[in-house]
Amino acid sequence: MAPFGWYKMRNDHGIVIAAAPGTILEIVNDQPEDSCEANTNSGDNNVIIIEHEDDSWGIYAHMRTGSITNKKVGDTVSFGEYLGVIGSAGISTGPHLHFGVGFLEQEGNLLRFVEQDPWEGACNDINADGWWEQQPPYFQPLLMSVSTHDAAPVFPPCPQTETPNYGNSFSAGDPIIFSATIRDRLVGQQADFSIKMPNGNQLFGLSIVDDENDAPGGQFLSIPTDLPGNAMSGEWTLEVTFEGETLVHSFWVDSAPDPAPTMPPSNNAYNGLWYDPTLDGEGYNVITAIPGTVIFFYGSDSDDQRLWLISELITEFLSDGGELTVVMYESTGGTHESPIGSARGLSVWGELKLTFDDCNNGTAVLRGVDGEKISQVVKLAGVPGTSCVGEPVTDSGYSGLWFDTSLEGEGFNLIVTPFGVVIFYYGFDTDGNRLWFIAGPINQTLQTGQQVSTDLLKATTGTFDSPVPSDQALETWGDLTIDVINCNELDLTMDTKEGDKISATVRLASVVGINCVD
Repeated sequence: MAPFGWYKMRNDHGIVIAAAPGTILEIVNDQPEDSCEANTNSGDNNVIIIEHEDDSWGIYAHMRTGSITNKKVGDTVSFGEYLGVIGSAGISTGPHLHFGVGFLEQEGNLLRFVEQDPWEGACNDINADGWWEQQPPYFQPLLMSVSTHDAAPVFPPCPQTETPNYGNSFSAGDPIIFSATIRDRLVGQQADFSIKMPNGNQLFGLSIVDDENDAPGGQFLSIPTDLPGNAMSGEWTLEVTFEGETLVHSFWVDSAPDPAPTMPPSNNAYNGLWYDPTLDGEGYNVITAIPGTVIFFYGSDSDDQRLWLISELITEFLSDGGELTVVMYESTGGTHESPIGSARGLSVWGELKLTFDDCNNGTAVLRGVDGEKISQVVKLAGVPGTSCVGEPVTDSGYSGLWFDTSLEGEGFNLIVTPFGVVIFYYGFDTDGNRLWFIAGPINQTLQTGQQVSTDLLKATTGTFDSPVPSDQALETWGDLTIDVINCNELDLTMDTKEGDKISATVRLASVVGINCVD
């Protein structure tokens, strides 16, 4: 977590995921998280213990108070699933993760946890074999980050939070600090700094090498200086090269960064609900807003549980014939009453490779932890007013992504189609499993002051390899009532078998090119 361990802890920068699938044996989640001393007066640990299929245990300790998954003892977790956030609970001198593996063994009348050493090698005098699928080197030198600062970082006494003083905007003559964070830098390894002006010329370069001591863990290298009084205005770059890897960081002198590109209205042609007609019971939602495009997948995982995935934000323009490959994320660890924040709950599931033949046909290849699926998809419902569907209807502007900002980790996709309004809910059930509902099509126009009620349908069966027809997979699970405040605010009330929930939602992303008119 170096060099700003407390800053990173408080901003959820250290996410802990499961190293292997298993069953939860123990959870402690309520102990103080700001220990600075390795003594027994620091309180108990925040810990989660997982039992694996071979009866071994994995122990994850010192985690941040209240961050551990909402799952309970006896629940299962999958490989890569969110477990918690790195903290400093228990006997600890600062934020870090204590990860251990081993077996519970009988010793007389007592049970004792016997640790195993995950690394196979000369220093391992506990067990002969390593535990890695592919064992990495013991030291793993890596250039982790480069940055600029407008003042020296502040490192207050433990457990106060550091102030990194990151800065990217400067004026000619200003003081500036160039920095790099490196993990496991060994004797003789060199870090090369290069500062380049907007015209590409180098202002200066500097190499840092330590010929005396290894630096296991994290090392913070910094170069304080002043920008020239006649510094050229525009975008400058800091480039740092270490062990063949180069990271580049931009900063600006007497100027501002270019605004982020926005999606053209023509890019909304692909918005809507996409399905493979041979794989009923699952599908994709594509929503293009001003910042970019987001793709949702709704279906089932390999264990007959509901699965929803969300793509990374896609900022490139979509086009017929173009191939697009994006990372897909899954969310775990929340419950219906307490959805978990997306910054904590999202972990990489796999990838989606998507090719659009035109705005109504394409191929989707979904590949990840549950397997691989190749689907010939068609757009069964697009958004009126997009460049593929035609003139908008009255409530087309309601299409987009809707969230209750007090309930991060869940939300609603609302799609206005020529056939009516379709709403998807994605979140968690009361047992901490992923959950998605579908409602619609609703054949009533949304407008200010309107109240609309409809059934909520839940997918109750199917697997990743064998989704079942929706008329068999979907059953009524409750009711949804929509109170339309205006075209940017909806109160959504769910009355379901998972419990009741009132969500005061706002539209955080609308379909580009379709105005909100109410």
